[in-house]
Amino acid sequence: MRKFSKAKVMDRLHHAFVYGCMALTAAGLFDLGWVGYQYYVYIKPARQAEQLRLQQELLQEGAVSNTPTITS
Repeated sequence: MRKFSKAKVMDRLHHAFVYGCMALTAAGLFDLGWVGYQYYVYIKPARQAEQLRLQQELLQEGAVSNTPTITS
């Protein structure tokens, strides 16, 4: 059996750790991009539509009035 030097073993371990960190970073960036895409394509427009619907509903009920009322 061939004996490896300590420096060579440590160098290989370091390379493996660096490649693992690079893979984890790439996967994290992909996941972050995917979540951002879903937010801007699906979640944000749905929230805006819901807020608009609620505002229209309140205006139909007359609950929101911009005109001041004068009481004497």
